[in-house]
Amino acid sequence: MGSCTSCFVLLSMSSSAAACMGFFLPYWIKGQLRVASAINTATFFGSFRRCTFPQISQDKTELVIVNECGRYESFLDVPSVAWQMATLLVGLGVSLSLFASVMSFLACWVPHLWTQLFFRALLALHLAAGLLIVLGICIYPLGWDQREVRDACGNSDKFRLGSCRLYWCYFILIAAGAAEFVLSFSSWRLSPAAYPSQELDEEAYGSGGVPMVSLDRNGCSRYHPSDVQGHEV
Repeated sequence: MGSCTSCFVLLSMSSSAAACMGFFLPYWIKGQLRVASAINTATFFGSFRRCTFPQISQDKTELVIVNECGRYESFLDVPSVAWQMATLLVGLGVSLSLFASVMSFLACWVPHLWTQLFFRALLALHLAAGLLIVLGICIYPLGWDQREVRDACGNSDKFRLGSCRLYWCYFILIAAGAAEFVLSFSSWRLSPAAYPSQELDEEAYGSGGVPMVSLDRNGCSRYHPSDVQGHEV
């Protein structure tokens, strides 16, 4: 396995790890709670999880702040259709990225897997992963007009965060999506189809490096002796 392929595998694994971290950690948005019992308390949102959130006490007499991170009880409890779509799209993109990185890593131990068909499969997986992740994070701001975000961000609306700001997990997902596009292009560049000279060499000399001499219709060799210089006949 060449150095270019090693770098490709390393970038693939790094991209999938970053995408997983950005997807599962609820640090896409940072805001401040605006309830009487927790003024200026930092709160964080993801697409299906959040940290530090208000909750009605068990006796239902007051609003308490839960200083933990958790997910919504069910998918339908995610407070915005846009966030539900973002969760599905980014989650599927992360799954494809992870699958592609695992395939690339396993291929390190089976060099014969690095074929043109294998590279095309990786190209499709990384391209689809990048498109899904980018589409998901672009849809996510459509849910900034819901009540939970306004409680933390004030006068927020679609594509306007008010007093909140984007946080580091959102930027990690942007970087992971961009890396997936780089990996899809690299899959094409590393494919044997991108090196026609290599194909010509294999056609002329065969996979074992032995010259493959063809004959014309008169039974004469089409190769000059200099073509097979240095090879045993």
